[in-house]
Amino acid sequence: MRKKEISMIILAGGASSRMGRDKSDLTIDGKTFLEMQIEKGEKLGISDILLSGYHGENKYKYPIIPDRFPGKGPLGGLEACFRKAKNPYCLVLGVDVPLVPAEELAALIRQSLHSDAKAVILSHGGHEEPLMGVYCTDLADAMLEEITERKGAVFAFLRKNGYECYESQAAAWYFSNINDSETYKEIARNHFRFNWKTVMRVDRNV
Repeated sequence: MRKKEISMIILAGGASSRMGRDKSDLTIDGKTFLEMQIEKGEKLGISDILLSGYHGENKYKYPIIPDRFPGKGPLGGLEACFRKAKNPYCLVLGVDVPLVPAEELAALIRQSLHSDAKAVILSHGGHEEPLMGVYCTDLADAMLEEITERKGAVFAFLRKNGYECYESQAAAWYFSNINDSETYKEIARNHFRFNWKTVMRVDRNV
């Protein structure tokens, strides 16, 4: 696999029930979570970027891909996007982990270049992140079977089809899932002003 053979899928279709509004449109330092993830893909040289299940204002130049089978979770979004991707591999990234450094994604991609596994996912401190990985798009049919005949559990799918991990040494907070308002505000208080020396604008609607 060469770098130019990678597409990117940003999973942006979650219910956001704990946050109370669409996580994709929350902001950090004036940029939405979705914009931050798109910029990472562009920094990595990826031109085929797919926005899975995004329900917000269509202000991006990249296509929004709806689930073919709604309500099936992340695998439902991936199944639809794998069939639209222009390349045989996809970098998969959730919209709710906007702090992950592009450098870690680049390292993940580098490991996948030398792997025979159908999926290479990121791991940190022994915690595996199935929605932060590089997947073969030829898994689409297996995903269809998983979401239509079984529960559509991501790890069950990975165990059945095989995967390996890229072990990141980056600090754990970079991989924070920002799924509720308290986590959102905690990240602002405890990290941004001090670690990145910038002011995080906490959305007033959260």
